Order: sequence, then C-alpha cells, then structure tokens
Amino acid sequence: TEEEAKDGGIFLVNPRILSRSSEVDMNVWTEQCLVLPPDFTATVLRDSLITVEYETLEGQTRTIQLEGELSRAAQHEMD
Repeated sequence: TEEEAKDGGIFLVNPRILSRSSEVDMNVWTEQCLVLPPDFTATVLRDSLITVEYETLEGQTRTIQLEGELSRAAQHEMD
C-alpha cells in the first residue's frame, strides 16, 4: 500500500502489470538511470495508474494499484 511505501518501502517479487490507465491519462516524465551515465536523461511516457500482481517475500500472491510517482517508479524498474 502507499502507507507501506512511506514506512520503508514495498517489495514486489516478479511483478507483472495487469492493467494500465488509458493513453489519455499517461504522464510525461524526465528520468535518469543509475546504470547509465549521470548526464543521460530520457523523456518517457508512463501510465498514471497501474495494477500490479506480485509475490511477497513470503511467497504470497497479491495485487496492488499504484498511481503517480509510485506508478512511474514501478514502471521504470520493470523496463
């Protein structure tokens, strides 16, 4: 949940995007990546809302709905 993220993070093992917001609800982001040179940035479109299925560290399957910055960050890490 967003509360878990604020309290120290969430762990999504083998995440899969199940649904996305419509194309008209996409956001433009300028991103950097730690594995690329620090002066490299890319402008990308990201879904504003995604539903993700994942496993917990205990092996339980769950779904979570992410929006805004959490949605952007999850999509960035899954690229």
